[in-house]
Amino acid sequence: MSNFVHSITTIDGLEPIYPCIHKVGDTWNGFMCPYVTKETHQRIVEDFRKLGEDTNLSYEEIIEDYLDPSNTIEFDGVEYIDVGVGLCWSHVEDWELNDEGNKILLFGNEV
Repeated sequence: MSNFVHSITTIDGLEPIYPCIHKVGDTWNGFMCPYVTKETHQRIVEDFRKLGEDTNLSYEEIIEDYLDPSNTIEFDGVEYIDVGVGLCWSHVEDWELNDEGNKILLFGNEV
């Protein structure tokens, strides 16, 4: 598993960023295939539920279909959950973050 690297990811079109690992060169339809810790996975699920509350839409099917916590790997003694296939994940570059670690939009507005 030495092909895995630590990174930061986001779902295209959404604001939150998440720490992850991913396998170098591994993509799904051109999108990043991240693995996240249990804590980060829970945060992603909570963010989807909050998005559902804010938009009056249900994201439970997405949570069930694409954020299933049963597909795991171990890397550096830590268990990671595969959240890669089915969602449009992108790598977040360091230059896309401000000093507080928040994502910066290209038009100068902070997220």
